[in-house]
Amino acid sequence: RMVFHDRDRKEAGGFFVRFIKEPQYMISHCSDWRTFDVELPAEKRKLWTFSRDGGEVTVKCNDIEVLNFTPSDELCDKWADWRSYWGKEVTQVRFTKKVDKASKSWRTQIPPSDWIKAPKGRKFNL
Repeated sequence: RMVFHDRDRKEAGGFFVRFIKEPQYMISHCSDWRTFDVELPAEKRKLWTFSRDGGEVTVKCNDIEVLNFTPSDELCDKWADWRSYWGKEVTQVRFTKKVDKASKSWRTQIPPSDWIKAPKGRKFNL
């Protein structure tokens, strides 16, 4: 489980993946479990990339785009309060150890356009 957080460490959306016969995903505070529309790469080791630019979220697996979405009333039809999560500015990313049994490690990467904003010599949250 990958979760976006705001400055107050409150959840600002997230993403779950279930590795079952037909892998599924769930968009936190937006959707139910769904099967990926594209086949995930066959390699056992999978490098997942999550990016959030404004409202748009892109999910890649081994450099193959497996999902691209923008939360909306249509997509998040089962969650009336989706905006109270997905409308927040993201400053941190977290993986929950209790739920995430597949990840070996993770890191954040600052987009090149934000490199100039990165504080020097200090820990950097998004």
